[in-house]
Amino acid sequence: ALQHRTVGSGQAAGTAPRCCAMGKGEEAALLLKKAETAQVDAWNPDESLKAANEALEIYRELKDGDGVARALMLVAGSLLRQTPDGEPTKALELVDAETASFRASGDRRGEAAMKVALAEINMDRRGDEKRDEALEMAKDAKAVFIDLEHRVLEAKATMVIAMILVKKCDKAAGPKCARQALKYAREAIALAQENEDRRMEAKGLYLLFTAKMYSEASWRDGVKYAREAAMIYQELGSRWWQAITLRTVADWALMKGQGRDGLKFAEEALAIFREIEPQNDKRGWEASCLATLVGAYASGGEDGTEVAVEVAKEGVEKLKASGDKLSTAQAFDLLAGAYLLNEDTTEALNAAEESLALYRELGNKRCEAHVLNEISEIHMKAENDKEAFAAYQDAFTIAQELGDTRYQARNMSSIVRMHLAQREPDKALEAAGEAISLYQQAGDKDGEGVVLLNMASAHMAKGVFDVALGEVEEARGIFQDLESKDREAQALYFMAECHTRAERFELALQAATQAKALYAKVNNKVEESSMLLMMAQANLSVADKAHSSTSRESKDEQRRVRKAFTAALKAAKEGLAIARKLAEKDPKMVLQANLVSTVAQTQGVLGKYKDALKSAAEAMRIAQDTMDRTGEASTYILLSQIHNWNGRVDEAKSNAHKGMELAQKLQDEYLEQMAAFMLQQIEPQVFDDAHAAAAHGG
Repeated sequence: ALQHRTVGSGQAAGTAPRCCAMGKGEEAALLLKKAETAQVDAWNPDESLKAANEALEIYRELKDGDGVARALMLVAGSLLRQTPDGEPTKALELVDAETASFRASGDRRGEAAMKVALAEINMDRRGDEKRDEALEMAKDAKAVFIDLEHRVLEAKATMVIAMILVKKCDKAAGPKCARQALKYAREAIALAQENEDRRMEAKGLYLLFTAKMYSEASWRDGVKYAREAAMIYQELGSRWWQAITLRTVADWALMKGQGRDGLKFAEEALAIFREIEPQNDKRGWEASCLATLVGAYASGGEDGTEVAVEVAKEGVEKLKASGDKLSTAQAFDLLAGAYLLNEDTTEALNAAEESLALYRELGNKRCEAHVLNEISEIHMKAENDKEAFAAYQDAFTIAQELGDTRYQARNMSSIVRMHLAQREPDKALEAAGEAISLYQQAGDKDGEGVVLLNMASAHMAKGVFDVALGEVEEARGIFQDLESKDREAQALYFMAECHTRAERFELALQAATQAKALYAKVNNKVEESSMLLMMAQANLSVADKAHSSTSRESKDEQRRVRKAFTAALKAAKEGLAIARKLAEKDPKMVLQANLVSTVAQTQGVLGKYKDALKSAAEAMRIAQDTMDRTGEASTYILLSQIHNWNGRVDEAKSNAHKGMELAQKLQDEYLEQMAAFMLQQIEPQVFDDAHAAAAHGG
């Protein structure tokens, strides 16, 4: 127990007894802890502000400069959280006044603490320029705390730097920025451990996981950090942050194409939110988590999308019963998305319009614009082009009203893609010019690069391949500056496509090979398999071009052709092996079907007829199992080709006729031409006579 000391015990006359000072200090420390818990764990800024102000008053009375600085940071944070929308005027006024006071008194520690507080204010809702200023402020403050050997405040500044960098990643700053975030997150964790601050350690681990995901690391490579963060939050009794961490893990699993792996995290998070939100009035998180859960189920193919709809319906009913309109609007929005995955555009539109009506009733413009974009996608799927364009335009108008340049750019990008889908390259290019300008104003280099690729698509559609190639090269340069391997690989795919259309097959092969290597580095198996398909097709085209360019092939030329065919078969088989493992992510088996058809074609060219027929039979089975009538017609034509190479004329003719009949039913002109070509190859005289008779009406 603390003992009171008398003046005779060595304490100077006229000062407060040390036990009283210690008691006040302990009280202030407890109030600071209460404020931090209310602010961070319970998201209760009113309670946090009250406790922080009480602690501040005591620290001022005790002339404890360190305590004053830490209390002011919590006061500023509470004021910031009291204004989740709009300009945080009160927080800014406090920081400005206290900064001036600390500067006047020469208090470097206090001034640096206010820089950290201002950095927290400026890192969100105040634009990219302010976010960049915030980063420099936090770095300056960190340098001061290092100089003053203040490890606690150094840890806080380091954590804020990591938070700002992750926020910049969220605004499309790219993997280069994410790698910087990783550095500061690791530093913050080490400092938190040194200071025995478990809450800060957990936050650092959460940021480390998020930065890992933005750095193009695999989900499995980062999930261990998030697991550890969730465990610490559970130990601390911070249920809300535990749930947020689990939901973030599930969300990233979905974004990384591993939605089923994230399912258990989403379920656990949703259970926690449903337990704590009725008491804390934050049902928006329950709805957000429900969206993640629906997405995780939907990633499981056709059966999964049906479950996703049922889960979304259940969520709508629960949230409607709560009386919370915002959460009900979110639930209808995710139900619309689930219906769209099931290709039920009627029900998707009904759910989206329910969501839109609620957001309009609440006056939530940003969410209104989001749903309008979703309504556009539904109309596009239903081939209601006029309605789709009108919804995109409405969303763009709202983005203008909000003064959000990046959101305007994203809406204009959607309009670009809509024009491309409608085969309107000139309109797409006009909209792309506006989108590029908006992205440049917003400082969003990633968005600018993506629009350049869209422009390349438009120019390829117009047959202007060199212009398209220049746009792809410019986009690739942007992605290289951002150190985004995934985006650079995407640019290389466009480059390969451009060279293919211009019949520069060797260059197409080079670009596709580079893209495949980059996709392998970032562990994107779906795209790696797609690039192997493109490599196989490029090798086939190289061989065909070499074969048809001369009437008499030299032995060297024959070897070159055979080498290209062999390389095509190797690439197709490698891609097929990957695709077979990706059945969950490719429920319609489109990629697998294309690869197995390419394998069959190449085996046939190389004279491996038995293998070719076996592969073609697999292609036919996939087409019939997935009810892909176009794939079925294409496979009949492929079988005709293989049988013809093998000298089996009757089988070749029978399959060509089946392919022709199905192509005519589908009204697919390209496949009709392919079937006609095969019939001409099999029986040229019979085909020519029949064609001539048809032309003369006989």
